[in-house]
Amino acid sequence: MYKHTKDGTHTVDTVSIDDNLIIKGDNQIVLENLLSVYKGKIKLIYVDPPYNTGNTRFKYNDKMKSAEWLSFMQSRLITARKLLKDDGVIFVSIDDNEQAYLKVLMDEVFGRDNFVADFI
Repeated sequence: MYKHTKDGTHTVDTVSIDDNLIIKGDNQIVLENLLSVYKGKIKLIYVDPPYNTGNTRFKYNDKMKSAEWLSFMQSRLITARKLLKDDGVIFVSIDDNEQAYLKVLMDEVFGRDNFVADFI
């Protein structure tokens, strides 16, 4: 991880609750590393995952089988849930390719009673 300050970029091994962070890397690894400092402290999470459109022009894999995509998302959502405060919220941007499957997965991870609305 790197910490960006007015003096430049510095390598760091740990983060503090007071740090203002820009983190680049595999999002699952980043989420797991954030747990040590931010577990149960995040008020809002916004996720913009691959839409799984089959498109090959992106730098990330956007052409997975639905089961593979759901497994990819499940691990990240479970970790994100651990980061959220009890009254925290999560928003996920998605299109019709995986929306129905994502809804069921999010009901499983966050509880069906916690669903508020779809924004279209």
